[in-house]
Amino acid sequence: MARVLTLLSALVPAVLLASTPGEFQAARNKYGITSVAMPQVFKELQGEAFLEFQGRVTGSIKGADGAVTLLVRFGDAAQVVEAKTAPDWLITGVTEVRMIVRATASELSALPTLEHVASIPELDAVALDERVRAIEAKMAEEARKKAAALQSAVKSQSRHGLDRFADTAPPNALNGPIGSAGPSSNSELVSLVPDYMAVVMDRNKSLPAAQAQFIAECVLAYSTHYGVDARLVMALIQHESNFNPQTTSHAGAMGLGQLMPDTAKGLGITNPYDVEQNIYGTVRTLRGHLDRQGALAKDTYDQLVRALAAYNAGPGAVKKYGGVPPYNETKTYIARVVNTYLKLSGKQ
Repeated sequence: MARVLTLLSALVPAVLLASTPGEFQAARNKYGITSVAMPQVFKELQGEAFLEFQGRVTGSIKGADGAVTLLVRFGDAAQVVEAKTAPDWLITGVTEVRMIVRATASELSALPTLEHVASIPELDAVALDERVRAIEAKMAEEARKKAAALQSAVKSQSRHGLDRFADTAPPNALNGPIGSAGPSSNSELVSLVPDYMAVVMDRNKSLPAAQAQFIAECVLAYSTHYGVDARLVMALIQHESNFNPQTTSHAGAMGLGQLMPDTAKGLGITNPYDVEQNIYGTVRTLRGHLDRQGALAKDTYDQLVRALAAYNAGPGAVKKYGGVPPYNETKTYIARVVNTYLKLSGKQ
């Protein structure tokens, strides 16, 4: 899978040999972890998930190759966790621990396989949580103030929508080629993050500030890489999931961009609920629809409408009907996404 280094965030390796509180929080951010999971989740798991648990290491076995098998009690559930290595504090005596694991289960109710990703002592985790809450509260307050100031500026100009986007990003409205313009430098991308973050938090007020920032960073980075207007991606995600990374539709569509299982698999995505992987898949899928429909469209607006129809109803339906299929759901979806895109572009 092609990857783009997301702004202000370093990628975390799949298995951390020993975790500091900073590395532990970085793993949380990478895998979209916002709360401690309950042991009951093991009975509901199918496929792969990255989960954080509060538990107690009650024993360990070290192999000749240095790998360690940990016996960990999560609530009433005793589980085996495999680790490529482990620090001494984790395998000495009975240890209260906060642990992130990669859990995989072939089917519901099957005992999952757990692989160690990161862990810190429980006392360190408590202190970390307090610091994170303080930082998130500060960031949320700053975002609210920024959004309020932005709304005030818009009202004073008697215009609608988030005009700040039109002022700070190169224009790329519907009357020009989609993706023909975008932020030209990393510094310009970074300058846009607070505004995009404010939009995410306005739509999903329960989202932690750190995760809202990471969503904004990923949208800007991948949109720039694939030449898609980031405001269009924001509009699409808003109407797909309302910026909820963990949502699943009745049809099985997953995550921020509501990727279907076959789409995610075809793009090499291993965890559609992972923020970065999902946004990568969403932008790349949208780019593909724009390219394919652009060759058939009358103009740029028709290209956009056909691409959104393909994203919602599938390219097969667009081909069958020679354009937007006669589905009320698809027509409503297109109207809402385009309307939001126009607002974010300062055109409505």
